[in-house]
Amino acid sequence: MSLHSIAGIMQVIAVCVVLITAVACVWFYWFFKVRKKKRVQEKQIDYESLNKFDSLDFCKFEDIKDDMIITNNGTRFVGVIKARGFDYFQSKAVERNSAEAGYATFINMLSEPTTFRQYTKAVDLDGVRDNYKAAYDRVEQTLFNLSDDFNRLTEQYYNLKENNAISEETEYEILNQCEEIAARIDVYNYRRLHLADNLDYIDQTSKITSPEKIQTYVFDWEYNPLLGVTDLSDEEIHKRAVTELKRKADSYIHALGNAGVRASRVHTPELLQMFRRHYHPVTANVFTQKDFESSNYYDEITASSGMKESDYELAEEQGVLEQVLDQKDKIYNNMVESGVDSDVAEKITDTYDIEALGAAKAEEEGVNVNVMTGDSIEDRKKEILRNKFEESEKQRLKAEKERKDKEKRQKAVTGKSPEKKQVEDHIYTGLDFDLPDIDIK
Repeated sequence: MSLHSIAGIMQVIAVCVVLITAVACVWFYWFFKVRKKKRVQEKQIDYESLNKFDSLDFCKFEDIKDDMIITNNGTRFVGVIKARGFDYFQSKAVERNSAEAGYATFINMLSEPTTFRQYTKAVDLDGVRDNYKAAYDRVEQTLFNLSDDFNRLTEQYYNLKENNAISEETEYEILNQCEEIAARIDVYNYRRLHLADNLDYIDQTSKITSPEKIQTYVFDWEYNPLLGVTDLSDEEIHKRAVTELKRKADSYIHALGNAGVRASRVHTPELLQMFRRHYHPVTANVFTQKDFESSNYYDEITASSGMKESDYELAEEQGVLEQVLDQKDKIYNNMVESGVDSDVAEKITDTYDIEALGAAKAEEEGVNVNVMTGDSIEDRKKEILRNKFEESEKQRLKAEKERKDKEKRQKAVTGKSPEKKQVEDHIYTGLDFDLPDIDIK
């Protein structure tokens, strides 16, 4: 190959390298300049023009109300009945034969698809516990009121005694009243201990026993405009659905009753809880429907309380708590009388603070001190005038404090909480007991 030919090839290669370099420079310029500007323009898009959806738009149903699940744009309505049978295999032959015949009748009357659904849940004794707790609080309030009456009588007795202004007749009357109040305190104190033991038993059995088996039948009614003479409005369709589902539920419940199965209609609150249990099976056992109903879960607007717990305690110490509560009731009644909804009026009233309620501080007064005279008092009088309830209450509170301190020390050493599960408002009476190991079926 001649020198001229080699020079020509080198020129061609040089031209190719220059072209490739130029193309690469153009590409890098486009990638880092033009593309970057395009990304900036994308970030400046007005998202207000985009379609917005409510969270319910992503659910497979429109609403749950009037004991129905509403789906398919308000044209399909689903109802549920809950059933509880009996121990079929332990029953007599005649009972099994009757149950088979009754259930066959129930199956034959099903002309549309019906779903049998079964699940389990922890036993919920919250309602029973609330009743016992309310009774306990009432008895305890009565006890403290009686104790205050007792202390008032003893204070009156000591004041008269100190001023030498008490006659034998008055002394006898005061001592007799003290004995009567002490007898009533003993009765109510025994009742409180009994209720406390029942609460302790419920705390140990609730949500730790064998799970409750729930069996349901799911059926539906769907509106078909082609089958009617005239088209119905949405309100008319809803009313028709309520009637049709009730008719179906009543017939199914009657047929299951002939098979020895106790059945009932599942209402709206339980339907909501069933949906929660389906999608959140763990937390459904922790937070029940009662917890949601008493919370602000369904409220669009939540107002914080204007009165703190310390405000109530301070008002009680200053002797103006009754004045605060009366003023609060007065504001609430005025709102209701002016046409404000009771629930709204209650929420608004809760936002008032202690200054807005017009509670003035009580004037400081001298503290009354029970002064015991140096005169010797008969042993019988001493026993009558002694407030045994206050003494036992101090011992109970001391024992409860020692128990909590012991649990804290045990947790600090072992890193684990005590085996016995306590609830927040557990009531310790000194009579608490552990359940024996029983296989509950």
